[in-house]
Amino acid sequence: MSVRGPLGVTPDGTNINQDCGSTSPQVMCNRVREVRADFGIALDGDADRVVMADEQGRIIDGGTNRRLTSIPLQVPAEAVTVGAAVGRAKVAAIRAALKGRLINGLITDEATAGAVLKP
Repeated sequence: MSVRGPLGVTPDGTNINQDCGSTSPQVMCNRVREVRADFGIALDGDADRVVMADEQGRIIDGGTNRRLTSIPLQVPAEAVTVGAAVGRAKVAAIRAALKGRLINGLITDEATAGAVLKP
């Protein structure tokens, strides 16, 4: 699996979710096909909604579409347990989930990752 690059990650305060993300997943689906990615993930502006696509750029119809859900977690996480969150408002929750060993993987952007790692 390889990361093929983000889309719609240059918000200017007025264009959040504009023609991208979970509110416009077709853009992500097209990119999955173009770059022959294994799958695609489209989040909204604060990463609390998600739409996923398979390797053919087809939206995966399931319980996670348009919202993030959770199943009962094993604590500490024994299997790969990935959280997805973006933004300054999510930093404390990410830190708590990592410290409490609820998750052992994270999908986020560079700014949020930097804030999480900052002492």
